[in-house]
Amino acid sequence: MSTNDTYLAVFRGSKTSPKMMAWNSLPETERRAKEREGMAAWKAWVEKHQGAIVAMGGPLGKTKKSIDRLPGLFRQFEPDRLAGFLLTNYGAVD
Repeated sequence: MSTNDTYLAVFRGSKTSPKMMAWNSLPETERRAKEREGMAAWKAWVEKHQGAIVAMGGPLGKTKKSIDRLPGLFRQFEPDRLAGFLLTNYGAVD
């Protein structure tokens, strides 16, 4: 594998998106059940692909500071839309 086989996966989200509004309108018991299901699926994916994960990354804080410091970079993203990241090896993850 060459050194160019590492990729950055960026997870995006918005607290004001229609999907988030629909999520927040679910009954709490249904939302909690879906949270458990999602976490179980995420853990299974991580376990299956652990050999390809270079760095688990994690949640990101406010992104506006990055935009302010680097004019033009990530300008297409609204503040707080970058939610998390993961580094992975090329070709090892589907």
